Amino acid sequence: MLLQELLGINEDVYFVEESYLAQRTIERTLDYLKGVRRFAEARKVRLLRVYEGEHTLGLLLFNSADEEVPVDFWSVFTGALARDSSKKNFEALADSLLTFNLPERDIEISSETWRDVVNEYYSLMLVNRNLCRVARSGPSLTEVSFLKIVCERSQKSLMFFKKRGFTLKAGFLKSAVEMGCPRLLSTGLGSTRWL
Repeated sequence: MLLQELLGINEDVYFVEESYLAQRTIERTLDYLKGVRRFAEARKVRLLRVYEGEHTLGLLLFNSADEEVPVDFWSVFTGALARDSSKKNFEALADSLLTFNLPERDIEISSETWRDVVNEYYSLMLVNRNLCRVARSGPSLTEVSFLKIVCERSQKSLMFFKKRGFTLKAGFLKSAVEMGCPRLLSTGLGSTRWL
């Protein structure tokens, strides 16, 4: 994973926010960081800081293995993709944490590289079906309707390209749907009656 390579860490990493979209509001991030402050004041926090110039892009807090979670891992907090007001709140909380606990390491990277790191994380989580509610519980009627519309529009797009002389590999659309959420194919939604 790009983040582990950039930071030179071996442990797993987990972003605090549940989804890429949640990175716009960072409600969990701000809430959790407020709770971390009391540990930081007691100097009981191991952390890494990712920054660009004078802006903190991310904080990684180390979590030791215990009975509940038997592996060491880093929690990743970021406000870099958030709206301006949330980003300012994140940086203020990060600054207050850093006054009590100096980071083990400061890592300077560009905001573009950090965005790539965040994108890769959520992409891998999605591909591994860790973020896909449909993959865990089966599709709702709304999701079935949505997928049918997507498949129909995709079929029209493929016909458009076909009429203009482009050829597509057999099963291309089925692969595209499968890549988005493999469980949908097992429900019959990815069958050739729509594709």
